[in-house]
Amino acid sequence: MGSYFGGSSNESINANDNLVVDLCNNVYLSFGTSSAALPTLSACSTCYFSPTFSGGLTTHFCQVHKYRGTNVGNIFWRCEVILGEATTVDDAGNFYISGEWSTNNSTIYPTINPGGGAYYNSSNNGGDDCYIAKFSSNSTPSNYTTSICPGATATISINSQNCLSAAVYTLLPGPAVQVNPAFVVSPTVNTTYTIFVSGVNSNSVVITQSALVTVTLHPSPVVSPIITNGTCANPITSSVNLNVTFNPIGSPNYTINWSPVPSTVTTVNSGTAAGLVPGINTITITTSNGCITTFSFNVLPIPQPASFVIVNPSNDYTVTCLNPNVALTTSVSNGVPLSFTWFPTCTGSVAATSMNFNQACTGQVIGTSSTGCQFAQTFTVFQNLTSPTVVITPSVQNVTCAGGSGCFTLTSNLGPNVTTNWFQVFGTSTVYVGAAQGTINIFCATAPGVYWGESVYNITGCKTTQSVLVTASVGVPIFTITSPTNLP
Repeated sequence: MGSYFGGSSNESINANDNLVVDLCNNVYLSFGTSSAALPTLSACSTCYFSPTFSGGLTTHFCQVHKYRGTNVGNIFWRCEVILGEATTVDDAGNFYISGEWSTNNSTIYPTINPGGGAYYNSSNNGGDDCYIAKFSSNSTPSNYTTSICPGATATISINSQNCLSAAVYTLLPGPAVQVNPAFVVSPTVNTTYTIFVSGVNSNSVVITQSALVTVTLHPSPVVSPIITNGTCANPITSSVNLNVTFNPIGSPNYTINWSPVPSTVTTVNSGTAAGLVPGINTITITTSNGCITTFSFNVLPIPQPASFVIVNPSNDYTVTCLNPNVALTTSVSNGVPLSFTWFPTCTGSVAATSMNFNQACTGQVIGTSSTGCQFAQTFTVFQNLTSPTVVITPSVQNVTCAGGSGCFTLTSNLGPNVTTNWFQVFGTSTVYVGAAQGTINIFCATAPGVYWGESVYNITGCKTTQSVLVTASVGVPIFTITSPTNLP
């Protein structure tokens, strides 16, 4: 199908070679125009370009791609009279255009000394000057660099419209050979890859092209947190220094998302925080390059200090005959609940809040809070079973007509802290006889039998007893009276 490309005034082509086709069948057309209405774009960043038509003929060229249709016309120079007289394409697909211009302002045009012994004069000497311009073909591969975060993947390919049939692509290092032009790589260090493409061009010639693709790694955050927890002696909330570093080495800006959020924290370019919430804390670090690191760590509960005392309800810590069982119990002194373990020397360990003792003992009690804080108290239980010594004289009394009073004398030591008594036992009953006395107690029995004397040490309640025996051998004569006179 025929196509027309032009402006609203005069256009001209000065030579038959102003229309060329490259290896990819792209059509390049060079012509002059005096039309101010022709759509124009700057051909390149270093090309002289004026959007205002200045009269005369202006050189244009355009590319007609066999797949995309006609590109917008590209203006190379637009000032006074500029003519494009010849075009060509080399084997690499580079496009060349040559021509002349007539202007006294040729210094405004970008010129480069081609070198290699070519004649070059940077000053306009009047009349028409010649030019040659080169535009690199997009069918020639070029090297490029791309960047990813460590652990990510990059899709790289040879960046050319090579227009090759039966193309085969090779990646080094690898090696990898495939018909797909795109390779997916995930290097662990900065790596330069070489991509080769081999195939048959439109002239049925086998060609091989290559390009270097460098994949660099953005600095990715690495954390080595140091957590400072409160102690039992200093029960403060925990803090952390994440010690943020980067691999590879770098210093990108970063933000940190905390979950849960500490009470004191700066989220931008800071890896420290205080007032951490106990439990699992998760941080997500995102760099300005989009690299993300997530890390979780455990924060211990705020320490609960342990404190308690050991008490006896009656304030009596001595085992005696009056107090045969000493009960010791723990009492927290700061309101923090504790679990207790007793370690007495007189028996095995016991886990309880209290413990009873019926003998002398020493030991230690350890109280532990829910956060592991411990507090120890020692204890001592005394024992005093002191009892008096008694002497009773006599030990036996035999009451007769000839004599024997039936009295006994009890003498006790440990005075004046003793109480002495006399008693008798009838079956399971104890019946005290006589009055309680001090260290000396005299008792006179009124009838034969077994009597007990006792002395009680008032301080301990311990007592000593001793028995005595009272017997009676008094005989009453039995006689018969007779009289010789047998008087009535």
